[in-house]
Amino acid sequence: SLVSSDKRIALIFGKNNASLVFPAFDFNVSKIKVYGANGASGKVTFNIFDGDDVASTEVTGSTQDHTFDIDVNHQSAGTVYTLKLTNDNNCQISKIEVFGYETVSVTSVGYATYCSENILDFSAVDGLDAYSAFIVEEGVTFDKLVGGVAAGQGVLLKAAEGTYQVPVVATATADTSDNGFVGVNASETQQAGIFVLLNGDKGVGFYKTLNPFTLGAHTAYLPALAGARTFIGFGQTTAINGMSVETAASNACYNLQGQRVDNPRKGLYIVNGKKLVIK
Repeated sequence: SLVSSDKRIALIFGKNNASLVFPAFDFNVSKIKVYGANGASGKVTFNIFDGDDVASTEVTGSTQDHTFDIDVNHQSAGTVYTLKLTNDNNCQISKIEVFGYETVSVTSVGYATYCSENILDFSAVDGLDAYSAFIVEEGVTFDKLVGGVAAGQGVLLKAAEGTYQVPVVATATADTSDNGFVGVNASETQQAGIFVLLNGDKGVGFYKTLNPFTLGAHTAYLPALAGARTFIGFGQTTAINGMSVETAASNACYNLQGQRVDNPRKGLYIVNGKKLVIK
């Protein structure tokens, strides 16, 4: 049944072994927060279960909010969790939040590409930076992203070797309006001419493919670029948000849509990978 408590609607149920079953989530779950309600039982005990197995630590009282940290052995995507009462009292719940994450790996080269079917906030993880790609005719600049990155957006990751737990968030707030990366969530084969991240004879960078190339799931690539360029490395030219990229020497001017502008007027432009403001 539903009751009104402290200007909030709460679900009330009980008693011992009364259960609330969650749907299966398509991401790993790190914690589940259960919000209580004023006037509810202060004696009720309850916990999160994975089938018959305890998945967290039992708590007491539903007048306050509780965060259940999910045991690492029960965090896998697809797990069906159950909130279960464990004594003969009623429980009131006004809201439930589920916090998920995806595990992202970066090898010893210090770079990786990634794409997700969920909204991810890479900026919430210490030591892990995500970049979008701004493409112009003679090069590419990489902009650091802050906030939730929309599902399906490809990004370049920069970090020390390791695995990182990137939180799944509800809202995409990072600006990817000019992102030139193409995200791949399922393995696919692309024709020759795209640029993929490799550690080749010129070092770590994006190499132009000479033959059809099969991309793995949850990766990203740069589309074919104009000109004879075959490699995009990380050199000395400063990009808008401080990450460096190698670009061809040129005084060509581009607007923020990547279009070449021969007679620029007032506004913001990109010249040799650098931001130029004409007042």
